[in-house]
Amino acid sequence: MAIPATGRPPPEVGHPPPNPAHPLDYSQLFKSFPTIPPLQISKTANGGNPRPCGDPSLMSIPIPIKPIVYLHGEPTIRFEKKEVEVMIHHQDLTLAIVGKFSHGWPDIAFLRNVIPKQCGLKAEVRIGLLCDRHVLIRCTIGEDFDTLLSRQTFEIKEKNRPYFMRTFKWDVSFNPAEESRYAYGWISFPGLSPHYYGESTLFSLAAAVGSPIAIDAATLNKTRPSCARVKVEFDLLKNHPQHVVIQVGE
Repeated sequence: MAIPATGRPPPEVGHPPPNPAHPLDYSQLFKSFPTIPPLQISKTANGGNPRPCGDPSLMSIPIPIKPIVYLHGEPTIRFEKKEVEVMIHHQDLTLAIVGKFSHGWPDIAFLRNVIPKQCGLKAEVRIGLLCDRHVLIRCTIGEDFDTLLSRQTFEIKEKNRPYFMRTFKWDVSFNPAEESRYAYGWISFPGLSPHYYGESTLFSLAAAVGSPIAIDAATLNKTRPSCARVKVEFDLLKNHPQHVVIQVGE
């Protein structure tokens, strides 16, 4: 049996639910990104347990000193992909977030003090100035990593002046002169049967669009059986499917 699992933004409050016989697709979500109020993120992507900052097996691998070679007269050093992965773990960047300020930003010492408090972080984070308008936030648990990706914009207040910080996941291709090709959004699955509301099941469905990050509180607490919601990271340069087919074997 094949069951289409379509996703789309939930209807506005006060409007009747859409006719399930004519489902819309969740690709509409990517046309615009409305401001979403902060939702309680009670589980992380590994089932609710804090994710360790780094793989111990990679942390123990040393990076050897590399020889300089000359290619076309240019001094060149070559690193393997595995070595780059090890570097990321050595520098505690597996759970790193970039915070971008568009219109001014407070002193870095002030940000180190207030970002954990005003963003609702639970564990230690290390915050430093990455480059103009950008700060690098190294998280130590997955729950804080997910929290920083749970909203499009954080309002950081210094006395009576607000500063607005957008967050996105750091990766080795980060370039402050370019906008990130990755974005975050909530995918809705209205009309999906409640027995598919388990975290691993919803993550499997959402993986058709991108990397699942978290499910929202109403889905987690089973208080909204009419619609499941999953936060995903997706690539803006790729096309995204309009539905997922669920097959149930005998």
